[in-house]
Amino acid sequence: YTVVGTADTGAKALALARSERPDLALVDVKLKGEMDGVELAEALKRELDVPVIYLTSYSDSATVQRAAQTTPYGYLTKPVQAKELQALIDIALYKASIERQLRVSEERFRQAFEHAPLGMAIVAPTGSYIEINDALVRLLGLEGANREGLQHRDVSLMGELPAEQERLNELLAGHATFVQFEKRYRRAGAAGPVSTLVSVSLLPRGSGPMDYLYQVLDITAQKKSAEQQAIIEAERARALAAEMATRAKNVFLSRMSHELRTPLNAMMGFAQLLQVRCIDNVPGAAPYIEHILQAGSHLVALIEDVLDIQRIVTGNLPLNRVDA
Repeated sequence: YTVVGTADTGAKALALARSERPDLALVDVKLKGEMDGVELAEALKRELDVPVIYLTSYSDSATVQRAAQTTPYGYLTKPVQAKELQALIDIALYKASIERQLRVSEERFRQAFEHAPLGMAIVAPTGSYIEINDALVRLLGLEGANREGLQHRDVSLMGELPAEQERLNELLAGHATFVQFEKRYRRAGAAGPVSTLVSVSLLPRGSGPMDYLYQVLDITAQKKSAEQQAIIEAERARALAAEMATRAKNVFLSRMSHELRTPLNAMMGFAQLLQVRCIDNVPGAAPYIEHILQAGSHLVALIEDVLDIQRIVTGNLPLNRVDA
């Protein structure tokens, strides 16, 4: 490793660190000047995020406790073995590198969480909201509201929570890395619930129980569109059924009229034949034959009326202009 410089006072050491930006600082608790090593370590961490290892001859409880509050990467008392110092430096640099990467990752997640176009929330296993981003705040109509102590049940439909918990249990049991389901949220000031598509995954939290990361997509517009499309399809189905019923009725009327008119024409023909040949040979037969012919003519007129109605319905009724 390259030593970028040494300093016997806290002020000089801080100025050197600001100039050289070291990866690690070895600090003695006792320094010249007004700033001691513990204060220097605090400044290095606060301003420059420089990890510190204490090298000192002070090992009393009070000094160690003060130094511990600066979260150093090591505390060695003099005299120090070279190999021991080398190992501690290696570990400190590796640990500091990992922590920096973790902070960068956390910051990226924080930026993605806060500025995501879809709603996001971190929910504790107890159902309390740990964090909620602006998109979800707007979706739930919570702008300006006091969100401290907000519970998941406060914005959920109680009847749907048991089914939602079953899906969350799949996560806890390790059956899936995430679960997705439709959920309706209660929106402040809205007449009805908001339809959403929710994806939930587990978010580690140290050694404690894992939290839930909710990602919420508003699908209210899609739901309304689907409902309107279903109504249109239902109307089409009803119209098609009505059209088919009309066609079936027209076919029935046409066939019925044909089937009735054929035997009726035969009856009318035979009645007319009787009227011509038998009216003089069978006394009293004339009124009966006339009655048959009148009844047949009436039935023929009824059949023609039925056919006219069928032609009107289908738009096939011919019209003739007659001058008065």
